[in-house]
Amino acid sequence: MKVRGNGQGKVLTADELRRLFTDGLNSPRDRALFAICLFTGCRVSEALALQTTDIKSGTLTFRKSTTKGKLKTRV
Repeated sequence: MKVRGNGQGKVLTADELRRLFTDGLNSPRDRALFAICLFTGCRVSEALALQTTDIKSGTLTFRKSTTKGKLKTRV
């Protein structure tokens, strides 16, 4: 998370993350989107481009057409 939009990113504490998930993110969609970005390190645009077919056996596949560098598919 960037501080004031620029400079060094701030790492959220466990308490800040807990508060974000319980108080800050109201819809299940927003919680899922943020959780995918948090646990995979993907960008919001990459998470939004995911389709149900990209989830198999508990594994997410980010197709190279949706990744920033478009170098390869990531699992």
